[in-house]
Amino acid sequence: MIKQRLIQNLCMSAACVWMAGAVLAQDRNPRPEIVIPKLASPPTIDGVLAEGEWERATALTGFIAPTGPLSGVMVPYESKIYLAHDETHFYLALRCALPPGVKPSMKYRKRDEPVYMDSYQFELWLTPPVRGQLAAYQTIGNAYGAIYDVKQVPELGAVTTGWNANWTFKNSYKQGEYWTAELSVPFADFGEATVNPEEF
Repeated sequence: MIKQRLIQNLCMSAACVWMAGAVLAQDRNPRPEIVIPKLASPPTIDGVLAEGEWERATALTGFIAPTGPLSGVMVPYESKIYLAHDETHFYLALRCALPPGVKPSMKYRKRDEPVYMDSYQFELWLTPPVRGQLAAYQTIGNAYGAIYDVKQVPELGAVTTGWNANWTFKNSYKQGEYWTAELSVPFADFGEATVNPEEF
């Protein structure tokens, strides 16, 4: 199993807020820590959370909005995320309850367009083990399945918008009820061909 810590709020227009990421184990200021399990077989990435498919994943819920009119308040519509991995890939799924009559906007549909302007989106920050300069990888996706992803090197103030990971990302939704999404990405896209539990 991989120990990872929560490093960044992920919000979906005051309806879905969650946090995920990884930081160094020797952090002198401990943060909430979760354990992400290794799966014997990968989930099917089709945007549908099939019964039992994510039952061995870590599940997180009960999130507080970091900004907007609900800032500092637990979001009223339940959101839940699932995290897992195998030897080569990181897996994530989400289920976000939608207010009555609401469906996610899907204005932006191409890679690296400003999908963060859509009404619902997820945002994920990942920081792999440090070898040299710290690098943070930001990924935002919307309900259409469009991805915006960048690599950031805070020490240099550098943002590489041309960095594109090999995400597999699928969505489904039912207006006024829920939005679900599933995605996977190879660790190799973050400079790690395989996962070493002693480092992550």
